Amino acid sequence: MNVSDNPSSAHLGRNTRIMMGNHYAEIFVEDSTPEAIFHWTVQRSDKAGVIVIGEQSTYEIARMEAEHHLMRLAAAESAGPLPLLKRGSSA
Repeated sequence: MNVSDNPSSAHLGRNTRIMMGNHYAEIFVEDSTPEAIFHWTVQRSDKAGVIVIGEQSTYEIARMEAEHHLMRLAAAESAGPLPLLKRGSSA
């Protein structure tokens, strides 16, 4: 794992951003409910769309979920593109 794949985080007020490779996760708290809800999203740094989204009842679980998805995306990127198969061939 190279240094750019190690997660780094920045606290943005009540929000947290975790960077890993070409992706980042954001965790933010919704405290307008009786019990806080921690929402998280995972996005690619150079794209606007959300790849994965979720919510948890604690910050720790939300962070673990977000980091899990970041690590999967970083591993997939480091593995490189999948080889193309010719029609009728098998792996």
